[in-house]
Parts: sequence; C-alpha cells; structure tokens
Amino acid sequence: MVPLELKHYRIGKIERLHRSLKEEKLMQEETRDPLELQRALDGYRHFYNTRRLHQALGYRTPLEVVKS
Repeated sequence: MVPLELKHYRIGKIERLHRSLKEEKLMQEETRDPLELQRALDGYRHFYNTRRLHQALGYRTPLEVVKS
C-alpha cells in the first residue's frame, strides 16, 4: 500500500503536468482533428521529457535525471 503522503505528492506532480500541458500547448493551438491533437500531445510529451528544464529537478530535464 502506498503511503498517503506519497499519493498526494504524485497527484500534485500529475496536476502540474496537466497545467503545463494546457498552458504551454493546448491553449496555444486550435485543433479539432483527433490525429492532429494526438501528434501535438506526443510532441509536447517528448519536449517535456527531453528538452524542457524543470525547476524541481535543478533545471535539468527528466531525461537528464534518469540518465544520471
């Protein structure tokens, strides 16, 4: 069983990801085509994990953290 504190921590991280996704990608583009939207989401996920610097990770990318 996962401790309650860890569940809240994970929920906060997921909520932050969703906020970044909305502010940095979805609100910047108008698309109604599901395939186009999926491509945009895939591209953002790649950017988020490999190029976007994260303050909580010491201004490194998640990929840099995993590799270190």
